[in-house]
Amino acid sequence: MKSFVEPLADYFEANNLIFEHKHSIQLTSTDMSEGEGSIILKMVQSSDIEEIPENEKENIQQLEEDLKEAVFLGANFRIAICNENFYEIEK
Repeated sequence: MKSFVEPLADYFEANNLIFEHKHSIQLTSTDMSEGEGSIILKMVQSSDIEEIPENEKENIQQLEEDLKEAVFLGANFRIAICNENFYEIEK
């Protein structure tokens, strides 16, 4: 997992995805010892947004596809939208 941290940061920087206001993310994985695990980028949804607009869902899907290829080299990867405690509220 550690080997993906710098490439992920580089991707965010190269694609102008680092903003002045703070965002919380967490990179985690499910059990990968059996070859069936997955890498999950947990992103905290802003507390002032009750539901993610459809166009934002499309942007997240595109980001997920790009990251899967560019950073995670085709590994089983997904983005999960979470609350401030990193509990998934939308997959």
